[in-house]
Amino acid sequence: MSLIHVRPSIVLFGDSITQLGFGSSEDSGKNGSPFPCSGWASLLAAEYSRRADVLNRGFRGYNTEMALSILPSIFAPGGGPQDGRTLFVTVFFGANDALKKGQAEDGYVNTISDRRHVPVDQFGENIRKIVTLIRESFVKRGTESSSGGEAKAPPIILITPPPIHRKKFEEYCMESLGELRSLRTNDAAREHGGKVKEVAREMGCPVVDTFELLRGNGEEKDFEDYLVDGLHLTEKGNAIVFEGLMSVIKNELPELAPAKGDVGMQFEQPTWKDFYNSSSRCRKRDET
Repeated sequence: MSLIHVRPSIVLFGDSITQLGFGSSEDSGKNGSPFPCSGWASLLAAEYSRRADVLNRGFRGYNTEMALSILPSIFAPGGGPQDGRTLFVTVFFGANDALKKGQAEDGYVNTISDRRHVPVDQFGENIRKIVTLIRESFVKRGTESSSGGEAKAPPIILITPPPIHRKKFEEYCMESLGELRSLRTNDAAREHGGKVKEVAREMGCPVVDTFELLRGNGEEKDFEDYLVDGLHLTEKGNAIVFEGLMSVIKNELPELAPAKGDVGMQFEQPTWKDFYNSSSRCRKRDET
């Protein structure tokens, strides 16, 4: 049993774009030197301060096959806080599933990295399995119902992979790795993102379309400022993803949004002014 009160949680499950969500490096596409900026997960944690704890379960380099293999260790029945609940879960995969094996005649060097490609139909099936298994884990845990009724799984918000700036990513490969690796294209990101939206409709999940939010349907110049290395998010990109996520929460899950008036998640514990308004003990202590 935890020695401190456990707040409601928000669980972020994804690849490196989630792992870096608590802060990334503006020039990580060049040399990886630390230059922290606000990641979308840190912005989310700030928005839910005193309301919920944001748990980052991002895994750099993972595709959906890898995600399925570790999912039981993350969403294990009986493995979570016994006195808390989960507000919602985000699932943010696809960037690595969409990569492909580059051709040698185009200068690409084939490496183990290329094995991470998951064809779009199999990718869609993997997303379905991830949603199903997460839901089942919460139902089996039986902690989501505070009224003693049937346990319910929290909402699962699916997030599409962002656009790919191919030129930037190839420049990153040459500058940081000395060779071209793993062909990443915007068309593949769009296709895998479309599959995420399809699964979201089928399974009744809210969806955040980062591809659209980051203007992936335009020309590369339209979204180059949002991607550090052609793949990972800049501070601007992180802010847009955060804003898109909050828009979905406020519009589709208003009861889980930070409170505005009587609707939504209220602050945990009284404000400091409440002590003076409702506690004579505090007033007397102040007088002494």
